[in-house]
Amino acid sequence: MLERQKSIDPAERPDLEASSEVLSALLDGATSPLLTPAVTRFAPAPAADLARLHAELGAALEEFERQTERDPYGNPVQLLAFDLLRRLDLDLSPALIEQLLQRLTLHAFAERARRLARYVGDGEPASNRAAIEASIRRLGVDRAGKPVPFEQFRATVEREVYGIVITAHPTFGLAFRIERALAALALDADATGETLNPAERQRLARRVIEAEHRPEPGIDLKAEHNLSLEVLENIRAALSQLYEAAFAVAGELYPNRWMELRPRLLTVASWVGFDLDGRADIPWNDSFYKRLKLAAMQVRYYRDRLTEIGPLVDGPTRASFSTLAKRLAVAADEMDREIEIFETASGDAKGARDRLAALAKTMHEGRKTRLTSAAEIAAGLEQALVTAPEPARPAIAVLLAEVLNHGLGLAHIHVRLNATQLHNAIRREIGMEGAPDDPSRRRSFHTAINALLSQVKPASINFGSLMAERTSAKRLFMLVAQFLKYIDATTPIRFLIAECETSFTLLTALHYARMFGVEDRIDISPLFETIKAFERAPRILDDALANPHYAAYLRKRGRLCIQTGFSDAGRNLGQTVTAATVELLRSRLADLLAERGFTDIELVIFDTHGESVGRGCHYDGFAQRFAYVASPESRRRFAAKGIRVKQETSYQGGDGWLYFMTPAASLAAVARMVEFALEALEEKSTDPFYADYDYVTEFFIAVRQFNERVMGDRNYAALLDSFGPSLLYPAGSRAMRRETEGSAQRPDLVHPTQMRAIPHNSILQQLGLMANTLGGVGQAIRKDPEHFQRLYRESPRFRNLMAMVRWAFVFSHPDLLKGYIDLLDPGLWLMQAAHHSSVGHSDELRQVSDHLERLGSHEKLTRIFRVLQADYLDVAAGLGPEGVAAEPLLPAAMRRDLHLLHAIRIALMQRIFLLSTHIPAFTDRHGITPDQLMAKILHLEIDSAVAVLRRIFPVVEEQFDLTAFGEPASYRSEEAQSYEAEHRRIFEPMGHLYELVRRTGSAITHIIGAVG
Repeated sequence: MLERQKSIDPAERPDLEASSEVLSALLDGATSPLLTPAVTRFAPAPAADLARLHAELGAALEEFERQTERDPYGNPVQLLAFDLLRRLDLDLSPALIEQLLQRLTLHAFAERARRLARYVGDGEPASNRAAIEASIRRLGVDRAGKPVPFEQFRATVEREVYGIVITAHPTFGLAFRIERALAALALDADATGETLNPAERQRLARRVIEAEHRPEPGIDLKAEHNLSLEVLENIRAALSQLYEAAFAVAGELYPNRWMELRPRLLTVASWVGFDLDGRADIPWNDSFYKRLKLAAMQVRYYRDRLTEIGPLVDGPTRASFSTLAKRLAVAADEMDREIEIFETASGDAKGARDRLAALAKTMHEGRKTRLTSAAEIAAGLEQALVTAPEPARPAIAVLLAEVLNHGLGLAHIHVRLNATQLHNAIRREIGMEGAPDDPSRRRSFHTAINALLSQVKPASINFGSLMAERTSAKRLFMLVAQFLKYIDATTPIRFLIAECETSFTLLTALHYARMFGVEDRIDISPLFETIKAFERAPRILDDALANPHYAAYLRKRGRLCIQTGFSDAGRNLGQTVTAATVELLRSRLADLLAERGFTDIELVIFDTHGESVGRGCHYDGFAQRFAYVASPESRRRFAAKGIRVKQETSYQGGDGWLYFMTPAASLAAVARMVEFALEALEEKSTDPFYADYDYVTEFFIAVRQFNERVMGDRNYAALLDSFGPSLLYPAGSRAMRRETEGSAQRPDLVHPTQMRAIPHNSILQQLGLMANTLGGVGQAIRKDPEHFQRLYRESPRFRNLMAMVRWAFVFSHPDLLKGYIDLLDPGLWLMQAAHHSSVGHSDELRQVSDHLERLGSHEKLTRIFRVLQADYLDVAAGLGPEGVAAEPLLPAAMRRDLHLLHAIRIALMQRIFLLSTHIPAFTDRHGITPDQLMAKILHLEIDSAVAVLRRIFPVVEEQFDLTAFGEPASYRSEEAQSYEAEHRRIFEPMGHLYELVRRTGSAITHIIGAVG
């Protein structure tokens, strides 16, 4: 199966390439559009001239590469950047650079579309429907091709075997309309799943060509949530086809019993609007109205489906369907009115709280007649399935499956908070001082929380309780209680706890679940991602299973849920170590559940990896993606111990939602998920990875030690802080960098953990060396290269892990990183000044050098550069020529364009630095000193710097006509002085150049395929 899901030969499926060929043809034959008039002041260059410039710069880069083969001190990317900087003063206008960047961006977009098509595999809806049926049919036949007993077939089909989780991580690197176009062009399918006709391909390609490739301006959580609803609707449509396929197979194999089947297989959940970990910008009412919106959309969907099926059934059933449809319409309208009030409940609008109080009273009084369960819908469909005419039964059966699986929501929901928030909530109740895992107090804290669990008294709450509560953890449990009380009383809610490093945290969560009456309908799930959490996870879970309160809770729920993370762990341990550590945790968990006698409950493992190798997403298609987080050997071990496992994985933000941006893409993704989840595994593994325990263990320990040293190195923090997230646009509602209020002094990053994982990874991508995936692997290889090569050849699992390293290697090169580091080298600027014939330009260069000397960061960066470069060289030597070759991972032309983009950006950044030397002198009475302002500029915080400059040097209009006062006056006050020339010559060009810097980042993101 793994082989079948690999890249499809375009000769076999020429339609996969159709859309990108149209895009490329339009690109080569079109004139680049004027995108930003403020930047593009001149007429656009003809496409032929842009193609010539593109080829000319590519040839120059290759020539510089040949030169540096003879000169080890040379850097081809840096040399091209110097050449571009010189030409910016001669024949290259910012307008021409912008048009060249757009050309490079579109070539990268076309490659990304091809790669997306290869990733999802066969995109043809009919083929994917057939693939789903084939996977399900394998469950129903034995080796002789005869049907297995119905109960055996039913046991798997009625289980949840895989879960899709939609998360709103800040990876929305494109405007939504361009994301839709990317998915449509990649799979060559329109919104209905039909193949794009030539006119539609041209229309979508034109949309892509004429757009700025950047995130939605001012993207907020509301916009993210609205897009998630669109994505969830597409997933729902694909799941509907999954249920149709299940019934079709059941009807074929079990014609007398197919109507008894209640297929589940896949689930979909969302935490968009419900993830409070590290966020204080999501008030409780925001989450409540978003949950109502999920319910209202799903209820209307049920109503519409009932209305469509109605004409297929006879009189009494048709009448009951009509009655039920009206009931659902009234319920949806009621939710709409509630959404309007809850959306403004915490605002300052006059009367908002009074309106909420009145609404809450109405909701409470109407609870008996309120629709809060899908049970009555299901009951009506169950009855209709028996009495309806034969032609109507399949449609009724599919709708019944949807009702049973989705409940009253377009998706199940995951809420999340941090373990610290739980500890803060319980601290006063048990007199806890210090950390709950303090060895000197740990036992007493556990005794105290157990005592609370033994005598907890249920607390009744209302919406006023939510408004008054100031403790985040208690408020979230109250919110869950209100979800269950007023929206959907039966569909379980996942309660995720980030940074869970002690079983005390789980017991505290259980205490509040009991207090607020939701214990029987939530699944408490610890997130293991920090180093401490991974090391302690088996003990944490063992303690929880041994605790009578928690054990009873798990028995009642019938499932144990855990979450493992790949983002923070990937940078702290190294990405390959994280995958190996997660696999080891899974193995230990299998043993633990067997030893504790919990093999009769279901185990749910939710892996939150992202869409880039830096966040744990395998680049080589869905099959390898799943095998990376849930290896076949891991799944075999669970099966051998009789443990039922449901695998869940996250699809993060804009990057992860591309697979569901159209119905055709969603169906293709669901087909790959079904193939994975229902795959027949070999009974025994012959992979030497699992036998070579000593070497494998030492290999990953070496990688981990390297990454821990790098993470603890203040010079690495300085590298991340050099330009920070400023190389990219903000890509989501969660800020990519924490701001320090009340100080003009720019705060330095002291440790990488002060920055979130996605911006951390984004910086490494944009600086041209993906250290969190590569880091330490070279050092580990160097210990025993022959052993590494042998295991790499013979072990599928080891190759699966090392493929991530190979992919990261393709986008990385020390020359790229060195080019950015040397931007901050005062000596290099001084050397340029020494070789410049123009006195004016020489003075600019010397001023930049002086500022950089005071900044004093270059020496730190060169020290960490040498560490990363040495490891990179070891990776290159270890993988060998075949392992490091870009083809077929990345076409040679695209790799050249990647280096060209870095050179262009380095030149643009140099130009910004030179422009900054012309800023007029000013005093520090404006709340910032000239040195502080320059520090912002040298860290590329241009938006902030230009905003400050506009305040210090305003463009003002004359407020008085001084000629009207009789006597002449030549004096003009300082306040009346206008700085129009400075705005035109310095501030505006700096802002425009910075826009080009960030648009270069968008093009690089296309080539890499993901943000962060």
